[in-house]
Amino acid sequence: MNKWCAIVLGSVIACSFAFAPSAQAGHFSKKGPKGENTTDPAKQNFEVGKRALKAKDYDTAIDAFLQSLYFARNNYNPEALFFLGLCYKAKHQDEKAIDCFKKHLTETTERSVDAHMELAELYMRNDNEAECSKELVEASRECREPNPRIPYINAVLLERSGDKYLFDAQQLYLTALGDKPWTYTDAWVGLAENNMKQKLWRSALHNLSDIIKDQGRLQELDLERVYLDSGHCWLQVGNHQAAMDSWKKACALNPDSALGHVNLGRLFDMEQHVSSAITEYRNYLRVAPKAADAQQVKDRLAWLEQQIRPAEDEPLPAGTPTRASQLEDEQEKQRTKQLMEKGSGF
Repeated sequence: MNKWCAIVLGSVIACSFAFAPSAQAGHFSKKGPKGENTTDPAKQNFEVGKRALKAKDYDTAIDAFLQSLYFARNNYNPEALFFLGLCYKAKHQDEKAIDCFKKHLTETTERSVDAHMELAELYMRNDNEAECSKELVEASRECREPNPRIPYINAVLLERSGDKYLFDAQQLYLTALGDKPWTYTDAWVGLAENNMKQKLWRSALHNLSDIIKDQGRLQELDLERVYLDSGHCWLQVGNHQAAMDSWKKACALNPDSALGHVNLGRLFDMEQHVSSAITEYRNYLRVAPKAADAQQVKDRLAWLEQQIRPAEDEPLPAGTPTRASQLEDEQEKQRTKQLMEKGSGF
């Protein structure tokens, strides 16, 4: 076991397994760490910032929290720093977000589990497992009540440590989810994708189907991702029509869904629906012209277009395949099948 995995498991033992949470800790519902606002303009701007953050108007919120810090006595306002960090995190300005949360931790006189958790998520997003693990340990030391985010991030880190930890990660996702009804969106999607990594396709489909049914009460749900995952699972259990329907729904939600279009293209290609395959390959190249497999898709698209193009000045009757073209087609079908089986890396 590598040292970061050991740190993760240590923090789990210290805190995570004692929890049985039943709800997701959403970023915008939390009250946040407490701090002193010493002037009216500081308080007024802070309230403006919180309202804007709740409305996801991050630029307005950032300006308001910066004004709150400016007007605070000696610029001391750890609570504004915390919420400013949330804004930068939402805008993927991760360096600024990390700086805000670190400053908040140096200024606040109270425990700040949430700030440690925000830092852990930021470091995880930037593939810095070492710093992520350190923040998890600090959060575990400070926590005094159930915090489902701790076992959730532990689960993600364990998955990154290798396939042999997938079952342990699955148990941590379940710990983060707690009692049903489940409302922790990231943990539930994480559990479904953990099932996929273990090739437990039926379990994954069960979770993904329930997520879709319960989407109305799940916060920050990436429904396109859920339908992409569902399509991959249906393909693995042999239901091509259900896979097709799932990927069509993903593309309906996001017409620029690169994975949705290329998966549909390859499935249509496998089933010899040439015109539909051509349409989806074109859509894929439109939205992902610089993808790693773009040239391969271009080559296949050109070949398919050649098959439906009327023959002009050809010695063979229109539509008559040559032995070379038949061989090329069979080889390409085999490559396409392998790509479909590989899917999204599960």
